[in-house]
Amino acid sequence: MSDAALARAYWGSHVSRRRSAMVALLQAGIDRGDLRADIDIDACIDLINGVLYYQVVVRGASLSDADVVARCREGIRVAWRGMARI
Repeated sequence: MSDAALARAYWGSHVSRRRSAMVALLQAGIDRGDLRADIDIDACIDLINGVLYYQVVVRGASLSDADVVARCREGIRVAWRGMARI
């Protein structure tokens, strides 16, 4: 999206609303003590979504491919270890 105004409008009308469930889940993890209190929730969501986005958009892979699913799971595990309260 090369048009910054359009990107902001898309974010506000579509993307930010879809993220609210993940925000709530990550906040619940922080509240329970499962996740570090100092994580940046927005950055964590970007990281998790980025793993999937990269496979589909950049690699042109299918999320129904077992190797792709394994790669995504491992990427999310790496992210989760960084977010987890130790």
